[in-house]
Amino acid sequence: MATSINMSIYGLYYYRPDIFDDMLIPEELDWDTVISNILMECAEMTMLYPDADMMKEAIGYWSKARINVWNRMAQVLFADYDPFINIKRDETRTILYEPDLADSGTSVNSVNAWNDINGTERDSTTVNSTQKGSVKTTETLHVEGDSAITDAQDVAKKEFELRDRYEIYDYIVNDFRSRFCLMIY
Repeated sequence: MATSINMSIYGLYYYRPDIFDDMLIPEELDWDTVISNILMECAEMTMLYPDADMMKEAIGYWSKARINVWNRMAQVLFADYDPFINIKRDETRTILYEPDLADSGTSVNSVNAWNDINGTERDSTTVNSTQKGSVKTTETLHVEGDSAITDAQDVAKKEFELRDRYEIYDYIVNDFRSRFCLMIY
């Protein structure tokens, strides 16, 4: 008569404490917290692989396949940013001015007496444009701020919802549970 053994991750860990040694996690996370959360959340569940050696190997392969997802998630969740600034850009503009060499001629300055409507020539200037080449100007513009019409309470609420929904330790535990636990109670 064949019997099956109902083995939990806690039982496998008790039998072989190095079962998680090959597991890769993002460097921003605390190793003991990840393992402790897996053990607490999955302690009562039946494992897909009841053999400790097989489970150790499977955990290593599985985490190697998932580490890029976890690293990216950690990068986003631990990024240092200001949630109240959603636009930040720098623009550089170069303006090139080439003078028109046809700008030549005579300029006449006239003055009027208080009782005369006709102007009297005061002086005249002849302008001959001989300037060659171009003038180059570079401008830099920095724009930063909030492009939307939001208030601080809405931004804070969305930030808290994001942090609550995407808790990375819970995410890894749920990944572990869905991969290795037989959801049989």
